[in-house]
Amino acid sequence: MATRKIRIPLLLLSLRTMDNVGRRMKGLGRVLKAMRPGLDSQLKTIEADISGDSYCVGSFFSALIYGMLFFAMAFAILLTSPVFELDVQVRFALAAGIMFFVIFYLLHMMYPGILVKKVAVREDKDLLFALREIMLGVNSGIPLFDSLKNVAMGDYG
Repeated sequence: MATRKIRIPLLLLSLRTMDNVGRRMKGLGRVLKAMRPGLDSQLKTIEADISGDSYCVGSFFSALIYGMLFFAMAFAILLTSPVFELDVQVRFALAAGIMFFVIFYLLHMMYPGILVKKVAVREDKDLLFALREIMLGVNSGIPLFDSLKNVAMGDYG
């Protein structure tokens, strides 16, 4: 079976980079994966060539980059405001950075489950059309074997 290219939206690191970083930081990966025990099976279902530990570490660093970017943007915006003092500006910007870090980390961790559901829906849809073709073929007088062969040669996923 040919492996397809998996792309996870909003993830800043490629799966290859995530795997390399994850191999170097196995301890962090085990700790992060403890919160998401079914991640390995979800990654296997979507045919991603990465372990759950490596995916967790890569997601952590991707979310950390997003958090730092939003911290910098919030700080730059608040820096132009004369209403707040510098320590208040830093606290607000830090809160924004932490909030976006958490949001993006949770999004990265939930996305393989979303992809698994999309795969299941696509397979169910393909199964329905394949069964209809078999039924039409058999009702038209085509032998069951030939009808199954037609479905196997068709593009039903």
